[in-house]
Amino acid sequence: MHFEYLDHLMIAAPLLHQEPPSDAVLLDAKRSRIEIIELPAKANFLNAVRAMPTIMCRLWRATHRSGIGHSGIAGWPIPMGWIMTPLVLLCRKPYVVIVESAPWRLQKEAAAGWNRRLRICPETR
Repeated sequence: MHFEYLDHLMIAAPLLHQEPPSDAVLLDAKRSRIEIIELPAKANFLNAVRAMPTIMCRLWRATHRSGIGHSGIAGWPIPMGWIMTPLVLLCRKPYVVIVESAPWRLQKEAAAGWNRRLRICPETR
């Protein structure tokens, strides 16, 4: 729905240069201009640390040009919200932080022990 009311939408995300899945849907942005800020794809924590200067620089430039920041707190290996939120605050921009708990929710039948609550996210396996 963002395409209905935003003139310019910037999306900062890691990109994988590969063929899209067969069930991919083409975005239809009639009114918005979409700008992709490509961040390095990180396979593990060490790669994320190595890519941090590039990530910080690209997010810093994008934050300065933005009207509002929007990020989440989840992600692997380093959540982009942990980087984006301080940048938005430094630039004194309004921001929205999304807290999504779905990856950590227990199934109704699952025992609620510490092992189940602290399980490793599927992306890390």
